[in-house]
Amino acid sequence: MKEQQQLKHRIKAIENTRTITGAMQMVASSKLKKAQTMLENAALYQDKLGALLGRLAQSGLEHPYLQQRRQGKRVAYVVIGATSGLSGPYNGNLNRFARQVVENSPLSCEVWTVGSRPRDFFLQMGQLPVREFAGFKDVPSHAETLPISQALAADFSAGR
Repeated sequence: MKEQQQLKHRIKAIENTRTITGAMQMVASSKLKKAQTMLENAALYQDKLGALLGRLAQSGLEHPYLQQRRQGKRVAYVVIGATSGLSGPYNGNLNRFARQVVENSPLSCEVWTVGSRPRDFFLQMGQLPVREFAGFKDVPSHAETLPISQALAADFSAGR
């Protein structure tokens, strides 16, 4: 009798697990579709931006950002990672790749981090990021990202 109750309980638990798994698959499918749409939109944006920059470069317009620079002795890497740990293997893969690039670079490297995970990673490596930006939402607004682009533009214009 007790074995029969245990068996019924086990069957019910498996059915509950199957229901939860189905719901999780639906959520994952929805997120995947959203990510694919965002990727397609980004590809269109990249194509348009590339065409625009090509036309600007051929126009003869003189601007410091359009001038070819001599090969420098330093390079800055902006490592953009997540703030939370709920991003799967993204942070780990990003951090390993960034470390490999920095370690194998023949130039003097400075690292800028966006997000707390890359910052923490480079601090653990013993490399203090030159600039740190953290505390962003999942989809930061233009106003939140403006300090990053302004700092990059200022350092580029100053030849740093």
